[in-house]
Amino acid sequence: PSQRPSTRAAAAPPAAPSGASTRSARRSTPCATATSSAPGGAPSAGLARSARRHGLPTFYLKPVQTGFPDDSDASFVAEKATGARGQGPGMSTMGHHAATAAGRAQGGTNLPLTDGGGPAGNFWAHTEYAWRRAVGPHVAVAEEGRFVSDRALLASVTNQLAQFADTVVGPNERSGGAGIAFVETAGGVCSPGPSGTPQCDLLRPMRMPAILVGDGNLGGISTTLASLDVLSMRGYDVVAVVVADGGAGLGNSDAIGRYA
Repeated sequence: PSQRPSTRAAAAPPAAPSGASTRSARRSTPCATATSSAPGGAPSAGLARSARRHGLPTFYLKPVQTGFPDDSDASFVAEKATGARGQGPGMSTMGHHAATAAGRAQGGTNLPLTDGGGPAGNFWAHTEYAWRRAVGPHVAVAEEGRFVSDRALLASVTNQLAQFADTVVGPNERSGGAGIAFVETAGGVCSPGPSGTPQCDLLRPMRMPAILVGDGNLGGISTTLASLDVLSMRGYDVVAVVVADGGAGLGNSDAIGRYA
């Protein structure tokens, strides 16, 4: 994917999403990913690859994507985590809304956990809503239409996570009851969603713990700490801050670590 500033967060909710059983919430961990400046999907790809290395069923969910399908974080994460390329079983899937952006109106699915899955049957990557232009989602909606409300987006994320929980620990259990899901935002912590609502507010009802991916570049200390404060003030449990130094050698990790 193209390199563009963003701030994503990854996390596990203290309570089950609506539609998921309490048992599922205890044993599977939904996560959200947010970064201050890193190539789209790159931090999540590393997290997903690590989870798979530990034998955990892993679900990467990108609720909102622009620049699609040329820029697809789900395909990028699937490729890096599993070695698979493209769309479809063993690779990544897309919802009906995203399929329209890709020019494949009949190619979408609401059941990525059934229709997708990595080579070992324990990895899924899915894009739900997407627009062709590589701009903010609220701008893409103004230009291309196909509006998505906050309520619809939250319901979709809840449904996908419930599917994953049922697959991991429910009647379709594959893994002995442990797994992790990453929900990656589109852009930064305060970047607007399709409705214009900042994503830190849009996803707040789900109370997902967050992994903040910090910026290792010049100016990244301030950007990362500001993002951390935004999440903390809204009640997110920031379980980790991962700084993508990229070889810059500017000491950002140490400076952020002293504060975080």
